[in-house]
Amino acid sequence: GFRWIDVAESAIHAAPTEMRPRIGRTVALFRVLGEMVTGNVEAARVAFEAMADKERPTGSNAYALAVGFAGIATFWSVGALEAIPALREGSVAREQASLTDGGVTALLAAAYAEIGDWVAAEAAAEAAFAMPLPWEHYRYPDLMAAHYARGKTLIARGEHDHGITQIKQGLELARGWVEPIFVAYGCLALADALDDFAEQRALVREARQLIDSSQDPGRLAGVLEAAERKLSIRQPSQRTPGTVHVEPLTTRELDVLRLLPSKLSLREIANELYISHNTVKGYTKSIYRKLGVTSRAAAIKTARDLDSL
Repeated sequence: GFRWIDVAESAIHAAPTEMRPRIGRTVALFRVLGEMVTGNVEAARVAFEAMADKERPTGSNAYALAVGFAGIATFWSVGALEAIPALREGSVAREQASLTDGGVTALLAAAYAEIGDWVAAEAAAEAAFAMPLPWEHYRYPDLMAAHYARGKTLIARGEHDHGITQIKQGLELARGWVEPIFVAYGCLALADALDDFAEQRALVREARQLIDSSQDPGRLAGVLEAAERKLSIRQPSQRTPGTVHVEPLTTRELDVLRLLPSKLSLREIANELYISHNTVKGYTKSIYRKLGVTSRAAAIKTARDLDSL
């Protein structure tokens, strides 16, 4: 990767004088792209935004490429909502310049899916799937993000199995590519969609290995930590180091658990969460079973000991 970019950079002086600026811009773009692919996403975001701002008045191909890459880097470094404007701009600019989309529209679909705009996510995913492939029978890896988006959209609409199939399809494409953050993102998306604890744990562990190998995985580090918290309860430092894997608490059980240390009765907790008293009693019983306790006081103590409160 970088070795060939170095070679190209050293050869710029041999090109005709009038072509050197354009070649220099192209080499610079690919150098920053290399940074992003290897996981240094924040540095890539800053560099691509600077390139896009500089080239925007010219409407050049370099602008179209840079603004799309800026959107991709922003998605990984800052967030989906913040990335949408640049991704939209990049998608339009590349189409107007007759450049290949390069996965910008597919990642736009993933960004919409992440913020829960299912209509926009579906439209962007369909647009990405409708784009012509660079050549016949090519398994376009950039479409992985569109598969992730379509899968999340289907799950949100109640088509759980079909949605999981789509996410798995995207993850298969990602594993055949070179960007660890795309694989890690797919692992976390699939883990969130599955019900099997062992499968979830294996996927989150794979994501951990990939993210740990990246120079700067951006916000994915936080997404990963949230997934790990859902699947494991860490032991306090004064005990034997390590992680105790337990059957994870559901979101509603965690809501109840957080209110147990208060002075609220179970009936008052039910009112606070707008659910029935019997439902809270059921959640509490399940919490006790999962934490291996038999009383409210013991559940509070155990949860605090295990950094779950």
